[in-house]
Amino acid sequence: ETITVILVENSEQEGKERILAQLPLSSICTEENQGMEFNWNSGQRLDMQRDGIPTCTVTAETQWRMLENMKASYITVNGIRKVSCVLSSNLRHIRVFEMDEDDGEAEEEEEEEATQAVSLPQEELNQSTDMAEGD
Repeated sequence: ETITVILVENSEQEGKERILAQLPLSSICTEENQGMEFNWNSGQRLDMQRDGIPTCTVTAETQWRMLENMKASYITVNGIRKVSCVLSSNLRHIRVFEMDEDDGEAEEEEEEEATQAVSLPQEELNQSTDMAEGD
């Protein structure tokens, strides 16, 4: 089980960096955090209640994406397919991210396979050229 969040740099500068992160609930729901409670007031916006929200420090290890040039405001997640969709605050831009841990490794393997696939036909081409010249 995971939780998906948009993290926003806490500063007043214009170009705030935003990060889409998925964190395992096991890293958040620890024994030391069990005593923390949040009493939600449904008549008040959540950002107005942020001082009463218990917090803890966690590390986003491998499942995070930098949201460059985007004021991300809304997310939706398909947990089965490990896909996250991010919608900008002006509701005009959407980005889709595959949030699989092995993304980097899979891309490297695909690049290696593509390199091998390109080099193999060249060797075969040389062999078929030699055969054609021998005829």
